[in-house]
Amino acid sequence: DYIDESKEAYNENRFVVGLQKRIKGFPKEQTLVAPNRTLVKNAPLIMNQSDYWVFLFSDILMQTIPIETQQKKKKKKEEKEWPHYQFVRLISLKGVELFDYPDSKVAPNAFSLRGKDYSFNCSTETKEEKIY
Repeated sequence: DYIDESKEAYNENRFVVGLQKRIKGFPKEQTLVAPNRTLVKNAPLIMNQSDYWVFLFSDILMQTIPIETQQKKKKKKEEKEWPHYQFVRLISLKGVELFDYPDSKVAPNAFSLRGKDYSFNCSTETKEEKIY
């Protein structure tokens, strides 16, 4: 119902705002929270033979690299230390085409993302991640 949907949207926006704060080098003129934008998935992804951690939203793909952080204060054991990331780029999904490749020993779980100004050869570690 409406109240549950509102709570869910609020919690997701809160998570995304927290995520944006943990991304070093994220452009100040950009925001991850936008009307009708939802976080679909976040997972490791190999793009053009380099390892990244990506966040797939309904309209953009954010490419990052996980970074190690040192805890500044001792936290209680129950408190989770959220990961931090180095920003690489935001990719608009408008007009992006997805090309699937047959599995091979050299490039398992491979596919390509192609837009007007770019092309990324990608692969995932598991077939399940690729299907998602």
